[in-house]
Amino acid sequence: MLGLFLGFIFGFIGSMPLTGPIAVVVLRLAFLNQFGQARLVMVGAALAEGIYCALAMFGFDILTKKYPMTLEVIRTFSGILLIVLGIVFLRTTATASPSQDKLPSEEGFKRYILLGFTISGLNPVLLVSWATAIAMFHSLTHIEFSLLGKILFPVAVPFGIISWFSILLYLLKQHKEKLGMRVTTILVRLISLILIIAGIGIIIKKQILL
Repeated sequence: MLGLFLGFIFGFIGSMPLTGPIAVVVLRLAFLNQFGQARLVMVGAALAEGIYCALAMFGFDILTKKYPMTLEVIRTFSGILLIVLGIVFLRTTATASPSQDKLPSEEGFKRYILLGFTISGLNPVLLVSWATAIAMFHSLTHIEFSLLGKILFPVAVPFGIISWFSILLYLLKQHKEKLGMRVTTILVRLISLILIIAGIGIIIKKQILL
């Protein structure tokens, strides 16, 4: 059960820095009162990150180091996706009504989960991050997971991620009204610009590496 506990803790703490594209998208939806959609994006992203964690746990990072072009292709698609999302988000304003807090239809349900899964799935940095975190944990604690522990660790990671973002969304929902519509609109547009800049940065970095 150690793998289950540690996986949850790693997922929870690792999600706290609000610097990744998923955090930006979740915040943007929350500021638009689309908390139901934000939760679905969060779930999709957590599932993808759990898969990356499992791949890192079982040594997939060794394969990507041998074939670095794999990561570069994924990185390019990731950059393009973030730019497109940023542009789409810029076309909207913070005019969502409180009624949009409910979950979307079945079609929208799948779409938002897929959006979260795709954003995280096209972020190969997560694979490197999880491989580094697991390696550092082993070197500092000298704890070796059993086969069951290696399976349970990545299984628990999504639950840790979902738990942290659920707390964040709850706090935003409780205090969002204090910001006011004007401030919220500015924040939504700023978040959209951050996505575009992040996407351009990813693509530029790839070109430099090539």
